[in-house]
Amino acid sequence: MAGAMNRLKPQVRGRQLKRQIRALIERPDFDAKINQLLDMPKGSVTHVLIALLTDTNPVIKWRAVKAMGIVTADLANQDMESARAVMRRLIWSLYEESGGIGWGASEALGEIMACHEGLAEEFAQILVSFAMENGSFLEFEPLQCGVLWGIARLAQVRPPLLHSLNALEYVIPFFDSKDPTVRGMAALAGGLLEDVINHPPWDRLINDQSEISLYWKDECKTVKICDLAKKPWIM
Repeated sequence: MAGAMNRLKPQVRGRQLKRQIRALIERPDFDAKINQLLDMPKGSVTHVLIALLTDTNPVIKWRAVKAMGIVTADLANQDMESARAVMRRLIWSLYEESGGIGWGASEALGEIMACHEGLAEEFAQILVSFAMENGSFLEFEPLQCGVLWGIARLAQVRPPLLHSLNALEYVIPFFDSKDPTVRGMAALAGGLLEDVINHPPWDRLINDQSEISLYWKDECKTVKICDLAKKPWIM
């Protein structure tokens, strides 16, 4: 009986930690309390946060994305190989062979790399490859949105790195997507990668009145694509 009880203890602790993290994510003062996650076992925290990336509540999902950046960057400063394992897990979830869909994975990758230069230098090429038709191109539009958001977030902090990878070349084809959210995310990423866009599809984005939902700078908002195209770098 004692042995059975001991086997249950880690599961109980795991459930308690999951409830604790979700409760923190749901707090109105989450931004002020987010650093509390750094005092918890980071391997377990990233496991819970990855699960929360799939939450249907956009507030929970995007707060989990933000938390992934802070926690994984801190983990990398202490144990780079463990942080690499987190990155590989997110990347693997985007491949069909994983058996999953990879909801939120690209966004988390972009956020983590925006927070940690070393991880960005190692993994930015892989994130960009998900936008490349001759790379690991993602056919599913919602996942394309995630990749473009991740590229935009990384471009916000490390544009020279993405320039070295010719990321804009792979973003431009998405300007003509039939999906307005894909076009909007491409406008965001394109504008952050290059202040003056000299490509014909950009002219169409400037006149695109479609509205999309966008999470940016810790805020969920509704924006017009034309507004993103006109001044995306200050959004």
